[in-house]
Amino acid sequence: MLARTGILLVGHNLDGPRWQWKQEPGSVFINKRNCCKKSVSGYELGACKKQRILKWISKYGSVTFNCYGREFPDGGMNEAGLVINEMGFGYQDYSYNDSLPTMMATQWIQYQLDNYKTVREVIENINAINIVSWGLPAPFGGNNWHYFISDKNADFAIIEFQDGKAEIFTGKSAKVPVLCNNAYQQDAENLKKYRGFGGTRPIILKPKLFSYWFNQGARMVLMYNPDKHGHPVKYCFRILRTMQRPFCEQWSIVYDIKHSRIGFRTFSSPKLKYLDLSDFNFTNREVKVIPDIHSIISGNAASECIPYTHSINSEIVEKSLYGFLNAYERSFSFKQGQTEETYVERRKKIVLEITGTE
Repeated sequence: MLARTGILLVGHNLDGPRWQWKQEPGSVFINKRNCCKKSVSGYELGACKKQRILKWISKYGSVTFNCYGREFPDGGMNEAGLVINEMGFGYQDYSYNDSLPTMMATQWIQYQLDNYKTVREVIENINAINIVSWGLPAPFGGNNWHYFISDKNADFAIIEFQDGKAEIFTGKSAKVPVLCNNAYQQDAENLKKYRGFGGTRPIILKPKLFSYWFNQGARMVLMYNPDKHGHPVKYCFRILRTMQRPFCEQWSIVYDIKHSRIGFRTFSSPKLKYLDLSDFNFTNREVKVIPDIHSIISGNAASECIPYTHSINSEIVEKSLYGFLNAYERSFSFKQGQTEETYVERRKKIVLEITGTE
């Protein structure tokens, strides 16, 4: 997060598999308020007992960047200025309580954007829902995320789950507004060895320097001077480029919270695109979508938004699941009697269940 007088920006990278570059499918959804929704859990693929279902009506509209179809975002911003993005966080355990409803981590992000406008509200309700790994219904059942959350008040928080408990870093415990793939406290403690943060080691600002991203991001956020470094949005994209993982680039997003604008570009479509939330009527219940985030467009992308249909979503989900299998083919094998087709169809049925047929 880059916050100065009159400036409030949050930048996020999505990178792909380290061992083999693949273009990860993605879509952009314009989500409406006053929509009836219900939770779904990957446990429903094989759990012995039914999980508790949570139903709600979306209070805020949002723009989200989704890898697995409608209601399953990687991150996004709502009309109140709440921004949530995930970062991979290895094999950790979320908390679980039998008495609570359960939903997949991707849908949990959408739930926060539907219901809350501040970081404080998210934190106050952090223990109200069981989160299960994004890997359900994908192959990695133990993998999870940690989250960077910010709002229009320039408040931010890092939320991590370790050993089944939520750890929340904000205020004095989160002085550096940067998050990568390690535990936040581990990176923040290591940063103290470097110049500008209490130590003597220099931080090298060289793009895509392996395993050095947190320090680079922290340094570039600290040193930003508008007179020297120019337009803050362009500078944020520079930070994201510096922090990208080599040969794994998928897309980069900058959320301009004060001006309710989102800029984004992808590796295969590098021209800058943007969406102004003021261009959308969130009271109109017609959901819209840009089916392919990698489409060759530039400038205002509002004209690329088309009316959402269940068939479009079905195509997006199927493409994403096959893309996932292709990218992670070295990481798992199918159970006896299972094929790519049966794997995709079963999981597609679950993730499409909550959106109905309209």
